[in-house]
Amino acid sequence: MCALIRKIAEMFRKKHSLPEEALQFNCAEQTGTSWNERANIAAELIRKAAFLDSTRWLSIADIGCGDGKLEAAIAPKLSTFTYQGYDLHPQAKRFLQLDIKNDPLPREFDIVVLLGVLEYLPDIQPVLRELCRKCRYFVVSHTCNPIGVSAEQIERRNWITLLSKEQFDAELDKAGFINLDDVTTSNTKTTVWLCRGSLSEVVDYLPGSARSLGH
Repeated sequence: MCALIRKIAEMFRKKHSLPEEALQFNCAEQTGTSWNERANIAAELIRKAAFLDSTRWLSIADIGCGDGKLEAAIAPKLSTFTYQGYDLHPQAKRFLQLDIKNDPLPREFDIVVLLGVLEYLPDIQPVLRELCRKCRYFVVSHTCNPIGVSAEQIERRNWITLLSKEQFDAELDKAGFINLDDVTTSNTKTTVWLCRGSLSEVVDYLPGSARSLGH
């Protein structure tokens, strides 16, 4: 376990060449505090999903994986999992190319993760419905409270869809997901959800109220 964590940590210490096309998705900021906090929140929600699931080995798909920091965040929390990163512009050879707007996820996974992606899509419902059919659990983020972000900054970030938390909850419900828990980042701008997808067995779980993880 320790050797695995060290190997992953060393891998992420190496510099990745950033595809120029990835800059339109603000990947130049991917080493920032907010991106790391979001990954850590997602990893904790994945740990909760693992507690609910009886599968020994969990398969995890990370769509829009960027530099793959989520894998490093998961490693200290889970000892048995497989990870596959997907991205429109893969930053490493081990990641697979996927255009989530046009391409279906090639297979089913225990957990599908989608962080910082839906803001760039004009219609999120087809993507949510497709992913609901492909997973037991779904971890997804959305910028629901863009405090201090001007209209010009939103345009410069190429964000198209910004929904309130209540609106995003409704989109998840419409797609067939069941919300199990959600956590808000310490700057209150982004919420990360843990949902049950169509492949999940029904389990009893009482979600805690949305809360802020401060550091």
